[in-house]
Amino acid sequence: MKLTEELKGKLKNASSKEEVKKILEETKKSAEEAGVILDDEDLDNVAGGIPINPWVISL
Repeated sequence: MKLTEELKGKLKNASSKEEVKKILEETKKSAEEAGVILDDEDLDNVAGGIPINPWVISL
């Protein structure tokens, strides 16, 4: 999935995590209506989430 410049700008200007989540949920809804489905992994990656490997411990 690629972010449009418009979406990148919205996310960059978001003032809180809640606002980022709201923007992403609205984007997800619009994408589903257009026939594109974003899964949780896509949304996490866009929001800066990193999958955590429980077998790796950082010190």
